[in-house]
Amino acid sequence: MTAAATKDVKTSVRWILPIALLIFEVLAISLSFDALRRPEDSQGAILAFLNFASDFSKFGLVFLGALIIISFERWSTHRETLATATSTAPFLNLKLGVHLLTFALFYVFSGMLFSIPSALSGDQRQMMVFPWLFTGVATILSLGWSIAPLSFWQKIYQAEKASLGLAFLAGAATWLFAYFSRNLWETLGDTTLYLVHQLLLVVFDEVFVDVGQRLLGIGDFIVEVGQPCSGYEGIGMVSVFTSLYLYMFRKELRFPNALLLFPIGILTIWLFNFLRISVLIVIGAKISPEMALNGFHSQAGWIAFLLVCMGLFYLAHRIHFFSGADVSATRTSVSLKENLGASTLVPLTAVFLTMLITNAFSTQSAINWLYPIPIAAGIAALIYCWPAYRFGRPRVDLHSAGIGVLVFVIWIALHPASPETDKAMHTLLIQSSALTSLAWITVRVLGSVLIIPIVEELVFRGYLLCRLAREDVRLAGPMTFSWIGFIVSSVIFGLLHQAWLAGLIAGAAYAWIRYRSNHLWAPIIAHAVTNGLIAAYVLTTSTWSLW
Repeated sequence: MTAAATKDVKTSVRWILPIALLIFEVLAISLSFDALRRPEDSQGAILAFLNFASDFSKFGLVFLGALIIISFERWSTHRETLATATSTAPFLNLKLGVHLLTFALFYVFSGMLFSIPSALSGDQRQMMVFPWLFTGVATILSLGWSIAPLSFWQKIYQAEKASLGLAFLAGAATWLFAYFSRNLWETLGDTTLYLVHQLLLVVFDEVFVDVGQRLLGIGDFIVEVGQPCSGYEGIGMVSVFTSLYLYMFRKELRFPNALLLFPIGILTIWLFNFLRISVLIVIGAKISPEMALNGFHSQAGWIAFLLVCMGLFYLAHRIHFFSGADVSATRTSVSLKENLGASTLVPLTAVFLTMLITNAFSTQSAINWLYPIPIAAGIAALIYCWPAYRFGRPRVDLHSAGIGVLVFVIWIALHPASPETDKAMHTLLIQSSALTSLAWITVRVLGSVLIIPIVEELVFRGYLLCRLAREDVRLAGPMTFSWIGFIVSSVIFGLLHQAWLAGLIAGAAYAWIRYRSNHLWAPIIAHAVTNGLIAAYVLTTSTWSLW
């Protein structure tokens, strides 16, 4: 490794370790204490202030994310400044010890304020607010101090004054929107209830409705159109996707025209939501209540989300109003096999869509017996797109396998089994014929070890890492490290897994091994080793819920 590369790695470590430490500390506070509103907290301005304590971290995350995006173009310069400022200073020093001490005090004061029941009186809790705030601010400042000297942060402040102001406004606007829209779901829920009722009346004569309790149904099948059914979750997910999409393709889109994708996506996903509820009621009343509640209810929302996102993607690239390029000129006869970027997305899209559809029409929530269909769809997509990858032979190395083993250990530690799900799946496998159970288990193992690692790595460590770093998609050769690519791809990878924290760590590990290697085979092998060990663990311990 060259001296420049060594310097770059040391600079990256100075960011990675503090971020990992910050994530651990936020999780420690969040999981240990819950800043709930209590009667005594409304008595006096000081304690009333605590009602907003849980919003501080949300504001901080939005602020940090906005700052990273706004100042992204200048990160390479800041990294060089950091490398110069910390060339001789070790990370593990007295400054880090000061930070750990301030965090320990902040943790203790948080326990005194937010533990239920509290051992302190109202007056004592009011006095405790001040040291709690002081140690909280000191924790943040000491972490920055342990990363770099004050002179570095002064230079950053001078260079990023405007960015800091815009990031603060973004955090404040997001917090205000969340605060004032906490009851927005009631309005959305009432409107959704009314529209679903009117739509059902077009086809059915007798539709039961109770506006006060938000109950709606046909015959004996009655559902509650509550908070999850209002559509606000879909609106939030589409808004996040649209934001990420606009950032990734900002040079190819026409602004401010492209900003209209926000209202188009929000309106479309909301219309899909009330259509989803209408279909759910029809399925439950006329076909199968189990299918409606166990399959369709949980999967239809994801299907709608994917359809809306794919529709927005199509509109943005096919309509000249949104695209900055001449659409007619870009419509060439290039086949999918010659388009590496699109080819990396097709297999996982095929697997995900078919899996959602088969789950939606499954009458059992514990096992999806139609799992072989998504795997077959993934295999077919891989075979069709394989010429575009120019993969070559698999490249196995012990380092990638070791990362796979490490991720497996972390996954098992962070993803506790569900005894209820284990029992339900075991019962279904025993009650089915031996041939059916054996075939399902065989496909499940082969799919998770051989197919899923390839289709997921093509998207997350093939497509996303490159696109978020503003580079052309490639599966071989060295990659330029990008914080945006590293963080965003890892977070999305984690959110798509039930064990989101373990998934986030796994995504970060696979991204790191891709940066370190010169080919996508490295994270694929690591991923396959992890999934293979999980499969072996499931089969030997009957912890089926890990699947």
